[in-house]
Amino acid sequence: RLLLYDRQERVAASIIPTFNTLAFFAVSSKSLHAVEEMVTPKNRLAISGWFHDQ
Repeated sequence: RLLLYDRQERVAASIIPTFNTLAFFAVSSKSLHAVEEMVTPKNRLAISGWFHDQ
């Protein structure tokens, strides 16, 4: 799961990975997020990346 936290460090959103989905979210110096470990008998492919703009 992708966990997005609010400013009080409480989980504000929990996104469960499903087939053929992509999650985008804004990241700042004050934003918090985490990714929980996934255990599954099937192979998975996860792609992560960052886009920086000035």
